[in-house]
Amino acid sequence: MESKWKRLVDFNGDEEMPRGTLFKFPAIYPFEDAVVMMLCMNPGNVDFPMSLVAITGYKAGINPYQNLPGVCITGSGDNRHFDIQWLIMNWSYWVYPDCDVGSVLVRNIPLNVDEI
Repeated sequence: MESKWKRLVDFNGDEEMPRGTLFKFPAIYPFEDAVVMMLCMNPGNVDFPMSLVAITGYKAGINPYQNLPGVCITGSGDNRHFDIQWLIMNWSYWVYPDCDVGSVLVRNIPLNVDEI
């Protein structure tokens, strides 16, 4: 069975990362040994249009874990999308400094209810 997780650093500029994308990475306190976060939209927030929300462990549902700045969005109009390369370059500053970006796994296929 093919894994539905892919390393973040293996993404290229042609791939999209829509809201609902999941990030799984090794963590330390106050998280468990690993955490999964979901990429969410912040409607109406021009300065911080996206955020990450923990969906596993004791911190699950604390909204948001981290707001992401407007520069994480690239393009304009109908061509606006989350900038994967920005996330790779800024992982330790904006998201989680205690984990090397090379250890971050991504799943951008929406979950089906049967998978939970």
